Amino acid sequence: MYQANFTSTTMYVITDYSGSSKFWNRTHELTHLKSRLWDKLVPLSGEADTLHGEILRMACRLEYDIFNNGLCNDKREECEYLLKYQEKFASFLENQDSMALIQHLLKLMEDRQNFENDWNDSDDDDCEEDWDGGIDLTQERANKLDDVVAAVVRYVAQQEGN
Repeated sequence: MYQANFTSTTMYVITDYSGSSKFWNRTHELTHLKSRLWDKLVPLSGEADTLHGEILRMACRLEYDIFNNGLCNDKREECEYLLKYQEKFASFLENQDSMALIQHLLKLMEDRQNFENDWNDSDDDDCEEDWDGGIDLTQERANKLDDVVAAVVRYVAQQEGN
């Protein structure tokens, strides 16, 4: 189990991992297709040239930060992008409630940002208060994230004629 300690500079949204991702562990049936689509559509830096390539880039950036960094980076842009374009890939979701996880993560990141702003604006230089808004990435939540990534991969594959 991963347990994060909060500090004023690193505040993890994911505080514990009791679930695992098939994509992150490279055991999902779409893992190789995801990699091929990424290599084809996503540049080494910057945005993808197509909407479906950019949706893939945003989903993978969010997935990476969750499992590699405990979502300590600000990934509100990625969540907002996926929520904005969810109608493009929603028909590929196995669980229509999976996008609620993205909405929940966005809310947690907004709460964390508000806490950081308040903490930084505080006159108290010895502020020891910790943000306590992190969540456990349960197996149910990991499955929902896998569902979102799989839906994006299926949508992108369809757009690419695969």
